[in-house]
Amino acid sequence: MNTGFLYQAIFLMVSLMLVAAPALGQTGQKPLGDKENPLLIGKRDLNTDRINFYSPDQEITLGRRLAVDADREVRLVDDQLVTEYVNRVGQNITLHSDARIPFTIKIIDSDDLNAFALPGGYLYVSRGVLEAADSEAELAWFMAHLIGHVAARHGLEQAAKLNLINYSGLFIPLAFRIFKPSAEEEADQLGAQYMWASGYDPQAPGDFFKKLQLKEEANPGTVPTLFRSKHLMTGNRIAKVNRLVARFPDRPEFKPNSFEFSVIKARLIASYSEKRQADSPNTRPVLRRR
Repeated sequence: MNTGFLYQAIFLMVSLMLVAAPALGQTGQKPLGDKENPLLIGKRDLNTDRINFYSPDQEITLGRRLAVDADREVRLVDDQLVTEYVNRVGQNITLHSDARIPFTIKIIDSDDLNAFALPGGYLYVSRGVLEAADSEAELAWFMAHLIGHVAARHGLEQAAKLNLINYSGLFIPLAFRIFKPSAEEEADQLGAQYMWASGYDPQAPGDFFKKLQLKEEANPGTVPTLFRSKHLMTGNRIAKVNRLVARFPDRPEFKPNSFEFSVIKARLIASYSEKRQADSPNTRPVLRRR
């Protein structure tokens, strides 16, 4: 037998095995379901397995009423450059989401780590979130998670339970900050998909929440109780998101950290540092007797 031909045949077989190995590894993974596949965003109905008696118009009407009260209850950041930037980041995510309603995004003037979504596409993110984030991707995650709640109509489920459709004029923000664990996990999974579709690394939030956990362990009470107990992703939730992301289609690259984010964050911190100093009792002018 021609040994040269034998060597060529062996080389060809080995090459084919090396090429086929990654594909074989991928086929061993569980296929992505419709609600897990970022390629199906906007082409699926997230609520087919839920009974929902309320139309999108009713949802928007309820959210608008609640937002009017929310605006009375909280103080909003009035820096146009900051609000425009945060709104632009959030609107980009909504374009890559399953939600098919207009979104209104506002920044609460508060040091606390706080974020919540009202039915009908009204998102509120605190200044503390923006100051705590180290990248645009980390900021984007908060909004992607909230947008996941809205797309899956979790807030409307809460409203139905509390009979808020027959609105009485009472603002109940807590009802839209605390969701059942399954709803939080669904918002995690949808948020990761929306991050991926928007060009952000969907694993970025894991590092952020680990950082918050270490901060809370080093200085208990640093993270507000409500945020810590309901919004702070535990190790189990982070692991679930990472396992899902590992099954996503390959993406050549993700967005680099935005220089604009660094500028906006620095502007926000400097501005409110000056306000704190101005409001401090030790810096106020005191009239002295002669």
